[in-house]
Amino acid sequence: MVGLNFIILVFIISIILLTIVIEKLINKIPQSIIDNKIYKIFKNILCIILIVTGSFNIYNRHYKKIDFDKNEARVILENTYKPVKLFREDIISDKTGKIILPPKYIGNESDFLNFFDDTFPEYNVKELYDHIIVERDDNSLEIDKSVHFYCIYDEGSDILKAYIKKRKDSEELIIEEVGNPTDGGFPYTRKHTFKKDENDKWICKSISGGVVQKFD
Repeated sequence: MVGLNFIILVFIISIILLTIVIEKLINKIPQSIIDNKIYKIFKNILCIILIVTGSFNIYNRHYKKIDFDKNEARVILENTYKPVKLFREDIISDKTGKIILPPKYIGNESDFLNFFDDTFPEYNVKELYDHIIVERDDNSLEIDKSVHFYCIYDEGSDILKAYIKKRKDSEELIIEEVGNPTDGGFPYTRKHTFKKDENDKWICKSISGGVVQKFD
């Protein structure tokens, strides 16, 4: 947790630096404008806005870090990536093995987005689609065989950290995943941010870090 004394110190330093910057700017303004009442009112309002904004940003960074059980975090992450597991199990390969098609229930981009919608943030699903799906000229879909998407279900993947960021009026679950693929893929790290829904269930709101790996 960020200490209160540290926050106060940062706030004071920020105010001092802000004052210095404003003074330097004022020195460049003609005296006739400085003496104007409207200018003085505007300057005071601007200072208040900057101070309030800076104070809010400092407050927003202030949180309590609470350790979260890694085994429970793994279960949550496995539930998040369950659509990936099902998708892999249901992909279709032609007789030659050169062409890999999506599962039968994925006929277009909308089907793909809806399939992952329950557990994945929308923009992450769209990013995944753009990386692994090839749209043919006849509007049918094909999977890019050179792309690999590793996740918690793969050998060599595990939970690196799990903790709750608790603020006064909210809390987030952070799960950091680390992977060292055993099939020649590159090591990766991935950060997941979860928030609880109305049913008190942790829902993934953002995923950052390695998404896919491409092999020629």
